[in-house]
Amino acid sequence: TIREEPHFALECRQLLKPGRTRVARLSLYGRICKGGSVSADPASSIQRDLLHAGVVKVSADGRLILRNRIYAEIFSAYWVNQNLPFSWRTLAVAVVAIVALFLVPVWYTQYLPEPYVRALKSEQTEFPDALKAWERLSFLPGFGDTADRLFAEYLTGASRRARRLAEVERYGDYLARLPGQADLQNELNAELWDRKAGMALQRGDRDAGILFALKALQHPTLRRKQQLGELLGEDFASLVGTIRPGSPVGALGLDTAAARVTVLDRDHRLSIWEFGAGGARRIGAFELLAEEVMPLQARAIYSGRNKGRRLSLIVRTDHARPRDVMIELRAPTGRTARVSLGAGSAGEYHFDSRRDKALRTLLDENPNGTWVIYFMDMAQGVRGSIQGWSLAIDGRLAKPAGSPTLPAAIPEPRVVQQARASLDSGGALALSWPENPAVRGDILVWDTVTQELLSRIPRPAGFRMARFVLDGAGILVTGVRGIELWNTRKNERSLNIPVDPSFEPVLSDNGRYLIVDSVPDGGQGGALTVWDLSERREHGHLVTGDTAPLAAVDSSGRYLAVSDGDRLVRVWSLPGGELAGEFEHASMPAAIHFDASGRWMVTSDADHTFRLWDMQAVHDLPVLVRSSSAPWAVRFGKGQFVFGSLDRGFEVIGLAGGSRQGPVLRHGSPAPRSVSVPSAGTLLFADGVVI
Repeated sequence: TIREEPHFALECRQLLKPGRTRVARLSLYGRICKGGSVSADPASSIQRDLLHAGVVKVSADGRLILRNRIYAEIFSAYWVNQNLPFSWRTLAVAVVAIVALFLVPVWYTQYLPEPYVRALKSEQTEFPDALKAWERLSFLPGFGDTADRLFAEYLTGASRRARRLAEVERYGDYLARLPGQADLQNELNAELWDRKAGMALQRGDRDAGILFALKALQHPTLRRKQQLGELLGEDFASLVGTIRPGSPVGALGLDTAAARVTVLDRDHRLSIWEFGAGGARRIGAFELLAEEVMPLQARAIYSGRNKGRRLSLIVRTDHARPRDVMIELRAPTGRTARVSLGAGSAGEYHFDSRRDKALRTLLDENPNGTWVIYFMDMAQGVRGSIQGWSLAIDGRLAKPAGSPTLPAAIPEPRVVQQARASLDSGGALALSWPENPAVRGDILVWDTVTQELLSRIPRPAGFRMARFVLDGAGILVTGVRGIELWNTRKNERSLNIPVDPSFEPVLSDNGRYLIVDSVPDGGQGGALTVWDLSERREHGHLVTGDTAPLAAVDSSGRYLAVSDGDRLVRVWSLPGGELAGEFEHASMPAAIHFDASGRWMVTSDADHTFRLWDMQAVHDLPVLVRSSSAPWAVRFGKGQFVFGSLDRGFEVIGLAGGSRQGPVLRHGSPAPRSVSVPSAGTLLFADGVVI
């Protein structure tokens, strides 16, 4: 329409006339088109241009308006926008305005308070700095509640880490200024006395523990009342002393004649204590270490007949102490045998399967394949090397394969702290061995009093555990497929018992009788076999069919108790294997204990119900029944036994009359892992604490 109509075309040229005022002219006209109020100004050249073009006029009230509706339709606000150039500046201003509108709140809520929040949340912040951060954060509008909450959390943490009353009181004063924190101030003061009471008990100072526990009652709770009641109980007069070694207790040894207790903790540290009128006094301590052996390894390939009759091994070494060198030979079938160079001087050593029984077993199967030999230096102090070696079967030499260049040094054993340990019942002897089952290293036998190494015992294939038996006279070494009995002093193996690995071997309380699972000759089921370790012979056996989940034998070897996973405990006489009785429980039995004579039996079940049975009674009812919400710990002594749990405390009961001997013993400690009654009136139990 504008191009076809000359009048409109002229108006268009007037509005779009080029020049510096074009944008301002179109912008003013667009404002008028949108209904904006523009007062007439005769001095404005831009208004004069619009009036000269004839598209606007001055109204009666002195404002610029469109001349008519035709102009409003043709030269509309849309037309104006189409003819205005694109303005980057306008866009930039809009973007800056939007970004500022978004970032200012983020900066105010996130970045401005962030250093103060970080300071109040850090445990490393000093109190003056935390106080300053709280004051500055509170000053920011809208952050008052946040500042109070963070400052209260900081004061609470600092108070719980404090050890002095003055510090706790200072933190409490500032807590009192915060809304709703008055009760927390009192609780933190009481917690300080709780910590002091705990530290006093850790030192074995029960008197100080009572005083601190009384101060904690200024803010009473049920737990604090119960703890104080236990500390003030009637058993307090019977307490001889308390040992807290600082790490969970792994084993205890007690020498009643010397009034000495040996404590082995979970970090394989030994501490030796004497008890006297003044309580417990430590007289010695050392750490049990282990040795890891790194063998020198070589290989040879044998190719010959499928059956060998004679195996010959020759080893040449310059080791000045050849008795330290142990040789392990592994056949292609996986069987192994160990031989020692023995006493003598450096030189050449000959081994023959006709003389060495250990080597003879390697020829029981096909000898063809790769043989592996390990040279191990079992003691530190003297070094040596292997100059050469050879292996022959029936006179036919095996060919070296990938062997190291000889001569080669034999690595010395390495002392490591990653060890496992065991202690004998009297605490005079200890065992240690490497914690990592994949590394080689002997079981070391220690004298805990002199801290001397007495002997070394080789660990068998599939080694699991080593422990003392027969009052320290023997060492029981458990492997996957067999159990070995070693003489502690002579360092000789006296018994080798094959076992089924699906059953965990069980010892009697005195360590004389051992229950293992074996397969009877010609049978398909399993059998429990009881061995007399003192006599080194079988004492009796019982065919069970399936593996028994729970079994026990008394210290005299009279009875074997077995639970088949149901609610019954069946007791069989030994060595004949006759059924002596069946004892029913409300739920599955969880533990079985006998006294030394075999007359008394204690059982506990999955519901934590404790029962004492008289094996000589004509009825099948228990003599004593107790229930608990926690597992029971039980131990027999001479003519008495001790039993207890976390919620019931510990009682010493005389077996003759069934009466309690002395008060219920409590100490506010967790449930014990073990209980010992070495003599009348003495009780020890352990779980990070020995009492």
